[in-house]
Amino acid sequence: MKKYVKFLSFVLILAMVIGFTQFNVLTGKAQSNISIDEAKTFTTNYFAQRTQSILNDNKLDIYISSKNPNLKDFEAKRSSFYRDLVKSWGGNLISIESQPDIRSITVDEQSGNINEEVYEWITIKWHSKKVQIPKNFEDLKEVKELRELEKNNPGLKEAVEDKIQYIKKGYTDYPEIVDTGIGVTHEIVLSRENGKIVILKDAYDEGPDLTVSPDFIFNKQNTFPIAKTPIQIGNIKQINATSSISYYYDRQEGADYADQYVPHFAGDPDHQYNPCYKNFNPPYGGGDCANYVSQCLFAAGQPRIFDDGTYPTGQNPWYYKNRGTCDTSDDKWNSAWTYAPTLYNTVIASNRGRDESYSLVTMGDIAFWNGDSYHCHVVFVVQDGNSSNPPLYDAHNNDRWHYPLYNSSYWSYVWIYGGTQSIAY
Repeated sequence: MKKYVKFLSFVLILAMVIGFTQFNVLTGKAQSNISIDEAKTFTTNYFAQRTQSILNDNKLDIYISSKNPNLKDFEAKRSSFYRDLVKSWGGNLISIESQPDIRSITVDEQSGNINEEVYEWITIKWHSKKVQIPKNFEDLKEVKELRELEKNNPGLKEAVEDKIQYIKKGYTDYPEIVDTGIGVTHEIVLSRENGKIVILKDAYDEGPDLTVSPDFIFNKQNTFPIAKTPIQIGNIKQINATSSISYYYDRQEGADYADQYVPHFAGDPDHQYNPCYKNFNPPYGGGDCANYVSQCLFAAGQPRIFDDGTYPTGQNPWYYKNRGTCDTSDDKWNSAWTYAPTLYNTVIASNRGRDESYSLVTMGDIAFWNGDSYHCHVVFVVQDGNSSNPPLYDAHNNDRWHYPLYNSSYWSYVWIYGGTQSIAY
């Protein structure tokens, strides 16, 4: 009898140990069978192998759960997509690297799975095509177009000369080797199957011209209203302007600012968002792209116009007020500064620039993405292109650094007038 009682006691204790390992009976919370260190090691190895799959066509099946065949199939197609990506830029791939920055790890209380937020920085190093400035430069289609525009609009003379100067720079200053950076946020769920850690879910959106995983669900909660056609958000005031303000728009200054305030790699301590401006990415807002581009325009010389009596107050206001400090708690701004469709309307209505063709795009111009809705995203051009190499841009959300700008109907291109200019307000 004593042996029987001892045996039952042993079985009971063993059952309790197993139970507490998988499920905390006191709290009702599942316990993870994956340690934090195991999760970090697995995730780091996965992103390294994911990059190698692009270069070597390696399979990622052992890393992805059998319960998510769509993700397995998608990642195989993504590898093929990236192998062809640099070719679409007209260049030759040198290397591609992925740096994962694991920003948070939590245990799901119901399943015991591991939830991770990972910020991945992808660096693509590629050779551009060698080009020389054409001997018949003035006969280039885009130069002829600008000369004709100047003839018909004498007031644009300085803007045209500035634009032609930067078209030349596209031939003389284009880098031989380009480092292109892409920032992507992943929401990853790790589980254990047959004793091995696997990815149950990987939700991410790489942004314009790239890929969106089948696990990603667009969250409309913190986004601005979607615009299917050009709209005005109470910013364009049709009144008679009585004053004007002069300024000098320096394209290089704008590009330098853009490069300074976008990451160059994951965890980059020297190139982050400017802390003296609010970050409008979720959960605070729907995205930081227009805020960032507005900062670049302002750094390059574009004047702010206010609507609250602050000098200068007038039509087509565009501003951010941070009182000259990095305490953003009482900052004020208007929609033209932070909302891409209104930024476009304001630039055009205030005569700071005009629509242009892809062949005219140069450093200091801006481009709007029309993928999900009209002018829903905006980027800042930091490198002039040429006949064989694309212009390069920087952006926030998704973070991009020296990323090629495509000639596509999904993009709208805006020439920001350079040199000495003036606007009525």
